[in-house]
Amino acid sequence: MGRWKLADVRKSKTMGNFEALFTIDNEENERSYVLYTDHSIDEEGNINVYASFFDGSRGTEELYPLESDEEWKMMEEILTEVERGLQEGLEEEEMSEEDFLQVDLNEKNQLN
Repeated sequence: MGRWKLADVRKSKTMGNFEALFTIDNEENERSYVLYTDHSIDEEGNINVYASFFDGSRGTEELYPLESDEEWKMMEEILTEVERGLQEGLEEEEMSEEDFLQVDLNEKNQLN
């Protein structure tokens, strides 16, 4: 899996379908944010991820671009944290050589 990279959707030429990765509610500024992707890859092989805010209390689906450096920093930190958590989860799920031996032994017992 490529690394995620936060990109500015206003600079993207992509229009169409996006996949929402997750939403974040910020109680301090009373905004809801969404991180989403079109699964496009940048020049460095990273998956482009976009961030916008929306007014969940109004029930609208209209997205607005981030307005401050603080919002960008917050989204970058969240994305880094999620990516780190995913990587740690993958490492925990990796099988050891003992797991393979155990599977092989179980298969032999079923054949007998």
